[in-house]
Amino acid sequence: MNKKIEQAQQGNQQAMEELIQQYQPLLISFAKRKYVNHSFEETLQEGQLAFIIAVQHFDPTYGIFFGSFAKQRIWRHLTSLLRKEKKWQETILVDGWKEDYNAILSTTEDLDFRIWKEQVESILSEKEKQFFDLFWIKGFTVAEIAEQMNVSTNTVKTWKKRAIKKLREDLLSPNHPPTGTI
Repeated sequence: MNKKIEQAQQGNQQAMEELIQQYQPLLISFAKRKYVNHSFEETLQEGQLAFIIAVQHFDPTYGIFFGSFAKQRIWRHLTSLLRKEKKWQETILVDGWKEDYNAILSTTEDLDFRIWKEQVESILSEKEKQFFDLFWIKGFTVAEIAEQMNVSTNTVKTWKKRAIKKLREDLLSPNHPPTGTI
């Protein structure tokens, strides 16, 4: 096994393909457990990429078995990918609201705006409302909000997580009106 890894590290394409084939069941298993919005095939490709990187970075002098090393690298890569994807979805959700909110601010007489604002305010706690306004509407950073409100940044991060969770649950609820008809 170590000889095949050494060959793959030296650029032997045949050795790399044989290693990928040998570890294909593991890659498929991880891809099945870790894909969310990516397709299974894309997740499998990401796993294979992480595997190739693991082969390139494996050093047998550390005294660790290659299989354990590869599993850890693949799992961490896929987990990181999912976190980034989740964060991206939250950014789209929240930043999309920010753009809508700012566009509506110019016409505060608009009935839809008032209804939308009331819905958001009815969902969030007082601190979460303050956070929502300062972070998403006025553009303050978490650190600036923490300083302004005389709390720790972790407290502000907690408000953010709770606000996102509540707003996401409300948006995804079956009782939520379709987009554009608030």
